[in-house]
Amino acid sequence: MARILLFNIIRFLVLIAMQVFLFKNIGYYNLASPFPYILFIFLLPTGMPNFVLFTVGFLTGLSVDVFYDTLGVNAAACVALAAYRVFFMKITIENDMDTFITPILGEMNFKWFFSYTFSEH
Repeated sequence: MARILLFNIIRFLVLIAMQVFLFKNIGYYNLASPFPYILFIFLLPTGMPNFVLFTVGFLTGLSVDVFYDTLGVNAAACVALAAYRVFFMKITIENDMDTFITPILGEMNFKWFFSYTFSEH
């Protein structure tokens, strides 16, 4: 459990740093901007309580809002993304599956992982 927590803290710091220092200045003709920090919310463990998930999503979006001066837009988007994640997990994950697994291709089956990845983007 401590290993999962430490790994997610490192993942959070790396993705937020990449978003703020690298991807903030990248755009596609003012039409699209990359937001890879939302990968942090996608890769949180599956057995996480909803309150903790929404709180982490809010704090993730708020940390990006601080650097972008967007007044809560990213925080609201991250909370909505967390709500969609809860809905998707309730529909697709079996009850007998191990809790606190990270939804990556090595842990989940191929069909589930790609439906999870491509339906949320």
